[in-house]
Amino acid sequence: MGNAWVPDLGVDPLTSAVVYALVPYEGSLYASRDGGASWNSSYIYSESGIGFAVDAQLPMTLYASATYTQRYYWDDWSQSWVPDDGTCQWYGWWDYCLSFPVSTVYRSTDAGATWSYISDLADSGALALAVEPRT
Repeated sequence: MGNAWVPDLGVDPLTSAVVYALVPYEGSLYASRDGGASWNSSYIYSESGIGFAVDAQLPMTLYASATYTQRYYWDDWSQSWVPDDGTCQWYGWWDYCLSFPVSTVYRSTDAGATWSYISDLADSGALALAVEPRT
């Protein structure tokens, strides 16, 4: 893991030797099964990672969130905001372009070996994840 910036850590509530570290700019989650003496990585996503949580009831279930910026432009023809396809830069229509933060949530049910997309939290810019411990 080297000198990576780690904004979020998680600990298995049943086995404290199992520790997770989110490394956002790699899109990776590192896992240690020996209290941090050694680490293995799991690639999650291509966006910038920002949040991580361990399910207290099912510690093999992990959640990670990422954020990216979606740009939209105003289309006079359809009278609606549509996802930017390069139009903003191509024509320089900055007055007709907006950027919105989108947070994406992923889940692993095998302690980070594989990840699946859950949903986008459009326009949320969510910066943290939490799992209700009783559900």
